[in-house]
Amino acid sequence: MIEDPDTAGSSTWLISFTDVIALMLTFFVLMFAMSETEEKSWSEIVSTFQANFAHNFGPKDDRGWEDGLKINRIDRDKALDINYLHSIFQNNIEAYPVLKDSVSILQKEDEIVLLLTKSAVLTPTGRLVDGRDDLFKALASMLDLIDNMVAIRLSPLTGTALDYKKALNESSEVSKGLTENGYDASVGVISGYSPFLSKSQQQEAVEILVLMQRR
Repeated sequence: MIEDPDTAGSSTWLISFTDVIALMLTFFVLMFAMSETEEKSWSEIVSTFQANFAHNFGPKDDRGWEDGLKINRIDRDKALDINYLHSIFQNNIEAYPVLKDSVSILQKEDEIVLLLTKSAVLTPTGRLVDGRDDLFKALASMLDLIDNMVAIRLSPLTGTALDYKKALNESSEVSKGLTENGYDASVGVISGYSPFLSKSQQQEAVEILVLMQRR
């Protein structure tokens, strides 16, 4: 039998095949859209988009310090890397006067220490200084967008139980300053001597310890 040359090697079947593939793709997209999204995977996707697209294009002079903070682009998983976290903190401390004038930073083996001058945030009686909400809001905003554990440490003046208790109460006051200004997680409070500072430095320092552990 002689084959009709008009139908020999016809590729019209590709049209139906393409329709089937398109329908299958639509089906699986709908199935995915109706499924439950895994929270961790979704968070990673959101973090990636934020890191690349969450830029503030408004005039810099019109922004408050909170609008300009770069912490909204922190990768929470990477924040457990001490070098990454140090660079994030350092950039924000340098960029914004409310932090630059009051906070210094130390990087140690397994923690970052944010140092405040004690007299700048606490009165001689161990209460919070009035008018420092701007500082505590800036600190709370930085700390609230990472998953790292945070603790406050103050050193006692002497080794007596009374001074240890006073230092613990002062640590609690600083912790209260953070939580009242937007920090949502629990804050550890420590009364003890710092292994990073000299004796004279300890008496005038408030240490905010950012640990390389999830809270």
